[in-house]
Amino acid sequence: MPPKSFGPFVQGSPYFAPTGYPDFNLAKAQSLVKQYQADHGGQPISFQYGTTNTPKTLEINELIQAMWKQAGIQTNIVQVEQNAVHPQRPPGEVPGLRGRQFGTPDPDGNYVWWSTNTAAPVGALALNFARNKDPQIQQALDAGRTNPDQSARATAYQTIASRFGADVPYLWTNRNIWMVSAKPRVTNFNGPNPPGRREGPRIDRRGDLHHPDLGELLSDGYDPRHLGERRRL
Repeated sequence: MPPKSFGPFVQGSPYFAPTGYPDFNLAKAQSLVKQYQADHGGQPISFQYGTTNTPKTLEINELIQAMWKQAGIQTNIVQVEQNAVHPQRPPGEVPGLRGRQFGTPDPDGNYVWWSTNTAAPVGALALNFARNKDPQIQQALDAGRTNPDQSARATAYQTIASRFGADVPYLWTNRNIWMVSAKPRVTNFNGPNPPGRREGPRIDRRGDLHHPDLGELLSDGYDPRHLGERRRL
């Protein structure tokens, strides 16, 4: 069972700190829904809830749909092709969309997703899908991008995570657990860059190993360099 999520960073990361993300409280949720309806002439909270078109993702959406129903929130599940998910996100055509994101090794890679500068109005292209505009988040993003001090960068991203806990632009559920494996004779395939090399070893999406010198990786002495820079494990 994947661990619960309370923000964009996992415990053990230098960017992790308590976020203040709300705990589960069904009674409070029901109270807030009733308050919304009272303030909007009895209009219920209702929206489309999107996901990709697979049985597994539908099953997950149905589970969350049932949870929201307990709180008094109505949803209509919409399934779309994987290649249509991101085109639907920016214009705001699907008000709620379940997915996974923000897994970049360095959190600066999430700048375009979290920046105020990329939060366009609904109907316009916006890489900040949640359209969350928080000046404290923007200030921290800029600090994380420009400050060379790693301690200061960690503080900046901890601030961002805590602001997400206050703004709640994302509903965190759980983390994806991934595994990369190799035969025992392949050593250091995901280790540091070799001396004098700018690029270290990496695994691409197809499962292929890329390394500037594959001959260094095989502990039995076999040198596959004549095959090029790629080898499937």
